[in-house]
Amino acid sequence: MADIRIANAPCSWGSLEFEGLKGESIAYGQMLDELRDSGYVGTELGDWGYMPTEPAMLKMELQRRHLVMVGAFVPVALKYADAHARGEAEALKVAQLLAAAGIEVQRPLLILADANGTDAVRTRHAGRVTAETSPLRRLCRDAGRDRTFS
Repeated sequence: MADIRIANAPCSWGSLEFEGLKGESIAYGQMLDELRDSGYVGTELGDWGYMPTEPAMLKMELQRRHLVMVGAFVPVALKYADAHARGEAEALKVAQLLAAAGIEVQRPLLILADANGTDAVRTRHAGRVTAETSPLRRLCRDAGRDRTFS
């Protein structure tokens, strides 16, 4: 049987991306130490700028704690076409950091999700999205792209 490796995220330590819900912030180094000491083996990136955005520094901070970067959450207001370019730019910025950090243990995932609560209907249906109603599928279809990006 394969081992199950469990990761966590800075938001569990109070670093929140939700507007108006800022938690008590601690330094990323303390968060990574506590995450490791709690038995987790990896982390999510957290809000842009919470952890180092210089690739070599990010890689060093993770390696010295024997942690892996499992991915990064990037909120995009998928419903609003005028927000797509900004969302794409943010997603690419985060993806480039993850790629440039040269994280070799596993390739981190870029997690796109609707921007936190910007659409009341989407928020009401959170957790009940089907393939037919998926904003990501619709966005990709409209752009003439597959859901997987290389």
